[in-house]
Amino acid sequence: MHYLQTRRDVEFQMAQSLLHNVTEATHLREGPTIHWDQFWGINQPSAVVKTGISANVITEMQNAATLLKKNLGGWSSSIKQVYLLARPSLFTAIQGNPIAYQAALFGATSRDIIFPDTLGAYDRYNIGRVTVVQVDDPLYGIADGEGYMLATFSNVVEGDLSPYMTYQTPASRHAEVANGPVYSSYHYVLRDKFMNYEVVSELSQIQIPMRPDFVLKVAMDDAA
Repeated sequence: MHYLQTRRDVEFQMAQSLLHNVTEATHLREGPTIHWDQFWGINQPSAVVKTGISANVITEMQNAATLLKKNLGGWSSSIKQVYLLARPSLFTAIQGNPIAYQAALFGATSRDIIFPDTLGAYDRYNIGRVTVVQVDDPLYGIADGEGYMLATFSNVVEGDLSPYMTYQTPASRHAEVANGPVYSSYHYVLRDKFMNYEVVSELSQIQIPMRPDFVLKVAMDDAA
């Protein structure tokens, strides 16, 4: 149970840091909250994608991807895949756009726009070079009608600097655990003088987006 909750906590921290550029840092010198856009002096870019009946959403998505690629600079040559993490309203607005639907129907683009595939627990389809993933989990804090476009890279080697980093340190509250190996999370049991047990979980890590401009915030315009 503690392990599953730890995974959930880490996922939340990653989403807050990567998408919203915020990290709760109550026990750090820079606390109680780090705003990474202010820390680095780099603002997160944004784009509007038109999804209305008269809009060519394929072109709109390509324009957004081109803007993301421009912000990536030299990293653009190492793009593995571009993703759009989209709320259901944006996901279905792109999916239901007449031009995208017809293109899928006649084989000009992926047919999974009509019948979305499943990526883990999430529905997704491809449109152009972008994989659109429906994210309805409130954990990610994505507002209605919005999404976040980002890229994965093919040449990131473990230990090297990358646009997004996670740093881990030993546990800080338990002296014996802190003197041992470094793990992503720690789970241990304490016992008091009355022989009662307390199960403790501890995270000693921080997620750092080195380049807040490597994630593009997308909002939809569904006007006809």
